[in-house]
Amino acid sequence: MKDKSKEDLARFYNQRSDKYSLVFNDNELHLFKSATHIVKQFLLCNDLTIVYIACIMHDRDFDDETHQLKTKHFHIVLQLGQICRVGTILNRICDMFHCNENQISIEKCNSLCMQSRYLMHLDDFDKTEYFLSEVVTNDDNVLKRYYSLVIVRDLHDIISVVKRFNYDLETIMENVAHYDKWRKYINDLIINYNRKPRL
Repeated sequence: MKDKSKEDLARFYNQRSDKYSLVFNDNELHLFKSATHIVKQFLLCNDLTIVYIACIMHDRDFDDETHQLKTKHFHIVLQLGQICRVGTILNRICDMFHCNENQISIEKCNSLCMQSRYLMHLDDFDKTEYFLSEVVTNDDNVLKRYYSLVIVRDLHDIISVVKRFNYDLETIMENVAHYDKWRKYINDLIINYNRKPRL
């Protein structure tokens, strides 16, 4: 945020959403303590209605360029009960944890599922994988659902998945991560399957 102009910062702070992805960069002050502590603080905050929160400490990540161990940091996926401005969320977090904005990275979250999966690096094979048990959440059922989704990497996977779920679009939509990315191919396979004459 340091490199943004005043106009860019104003636009950034005024963005609105009910879903956010955050990174807390810990430093020698150890303000954030643990993922459990972070989740509890959010759930105790009277100013924010938390629908879903998931948090993990990443302490085994390596820098892609230097191959050095990265500084410990926390990833948080957050769904609120109301739409809030980025600036409002940042102010609440700074008050809760007595920290500065430069210790927090925040962006609107397009997919709670994919961001929750990122907490464990499930779809990032070049990164250190973290365990489901390391994620602290207020809703284990939602997190486990996101964790169990089928990942499609190529057209061969699509064909297998469509057959596996018996060409049922609704079941495929519920069980395939990144469904939107593969929607056209999946729909084409189902349409072609349904056009075939049955004996």
